[in-house]
Amino acid sequence: MALKTTPLPYALVMALFFLVAPNFPFAQALLASMGGLGLGSLRDGLLVFAALYALLFLVFFLTAWRWVTKPVGFFLLLTAAPASSAVLSLNTEFSPLIIRSVFRTDLVEARGVLSLGWLAHFVLLGVLPCLLLRKVEIRYPPLGRHLTHKALAVGATLVAAVALYFPNQLFFNSFADNATNHRLKNMVVPFNYLGALGGLVGEEWDALRSRGGGTPGAPGAGRVRFEASRGPLLAGSGKRTLVIFVLGESARGRSFSLNGYERDTNPRLRRQGVVSFTRFSACATATAQAVPCIFASFGEKGFGYRRAEETDNLLDVASTAGYQVTWYENGMGTQAVTRRVKEVNLGSYYKAERDRILIDRLPTREELLGTGKDHLIVLHQRGSHGPDYAARYTPEFRAFTPDCDSSVLKSCSHEAVVNAYDNSILYTDGNLDDAIEYLKRLEADFNTALLYTSDHGESTGEDGWYMHGLPKALAPEDQVRVPFIAWFSPGLQAAGRLDVECVRKLRDGTYSHDNLFHSTVGLLDIQTPAYDGAQDIFRSCRSAGPAPRP
Repeated sequence: MALKTTPLPYALVMALFFLVAPNFPFAQALLASMGGLGLGSLRDGLLVFAALYALLFLVFFLTAWRWVTKPVGFFLLLTAAPASSAVLSLNTEFSPLIIRSVFRTDLVEARGVLSLGWLAHFVLLGVLPCLLLRKVEIRYPPLGRHLTHKALAVGATLVAAVALYFPNQLFFNSFADNATNHRLKNMVVPFNYLGALGGLVGEEWDALRSRGGGTPGAPGAGRVRFEASRGPLLAGSGKRTLVIFVLGESARGRSFSLNGYERDTNPRLRRQGVVSFTRFSACATATAQAVPCIFASFGEKGFGYRRAEETDNLLDVASTAGYQVTWYENGMGTQAVTRRVKEVNLGSYYKAERDRILIDRLPTREELLGTGKDHLIVLHQRGSHGPDYAARYTPEFRAFTPDCDSSVLKSCSHEAVVNAYDNSILYTDGNLDDAIEYLKRLEADFNTALLYTSDHGESTGEDGWYMHGLPKALAPEDQVRVPFIAWFSPGLQAAGRLDVECVRKLRDGTYSHDNLFHSTVGLLDIQTPAYDGAQDIFRSCRSAGPAPRP
């Protein structure tokens, strides 16, 4: 039997449900920030809840139209439940970048977040309310009366807002202006993710409006291609060139003992004599933006998704210069940077192996020589992607205990979360060492090198932040500071006239992902107008190299 109601009670009940259920994490954080239920804080909390209830009521009442009410209700219920769960378990702060990452994720990455608790949250706050709403019959008054009701509701809400605001101006103004409350305000469901979704739509709309014109390299101007050819240094050495570019995931620079971390998370790389750069920054805090930005020639300030799609990236330039470019993917997604090169997908939608599979699947000497080409190989790791850090390493790398084996990070102590994360860095150290040993075995036929960086960093509960994805202006340093590690074989050092001791003296300089395109192009001895020598980290340590961009 259907429950009968009208738009006004419907909006009042839906607003109350959203205030109590999906916004429970917000309420909990708000009261905690005010000292719990101590003297005076309950009144302030009630003021905020009253204002929020008024906003929620307007959302549901103003969207209560025939053929519109239920679709909007279903959409908000089914999206608010996972958003609330993300805020509750991970303190997720929604932004256009986070929404873009959600659209570009796959089941492999999503499985790391899913849990029985998440499923229960989704069923209780999303599925069951939708089933109940399905049984509700909403009866609408004639159009004229309906419009009158909406106008009266807006007017009454405004009067209530004025009545609340003016006696409490100091509280509301301080709450709105206090920078520390940004985090609280971004916890309010559904306004947090709807605002972020609107921002994403705005970004895409701006890109679409510019299609068909503009300067070369601008969004919509068509594909921008760069001429490229091999330079004389490596080509004249009598050996082929093989460079492995390892793209890590969620690895923060602070957790590498090569950079001064108190724990020995890099015992094997230390023995390889690698150069580790200590002050290296990511161009974004989420994979969806960071990966295309890393391989682009125009850097963070010039970055745009459409521009990245339409402009030749590092892989395209290397391929044009004659390199065999192969991307080995372990499930985190290529973010469309491999459109014109060979991709080997090792991580399925349903199961991604640990990163050792990337080393095991590297080509043999015979396979490499059989192509008759130089090689650029990209290994895209799952790395230290959370929240299930314990799934990223094998038992022999479980050096730091107790380690959190749950994807619900707040259920573990901070120590256990950090231990699991550090074990994942230790596992990465082992894989990078294995990749270098692989290159050493090929030195008779190849000049070889390895470069490693991570797409972004990671928070493991410091100051209440978990994982990554905050806007860079707000993100803690751990989400922005990433490792950059370089290793060069003696053959490549000689052929490329590269002084590694000179490179080592640069390790404490300030660099970022903006330098990677140009540093890699220079290392590969590629001549192209896309190259900017001023951004090539290694250029000052070569006695000769690609000519700077005019």
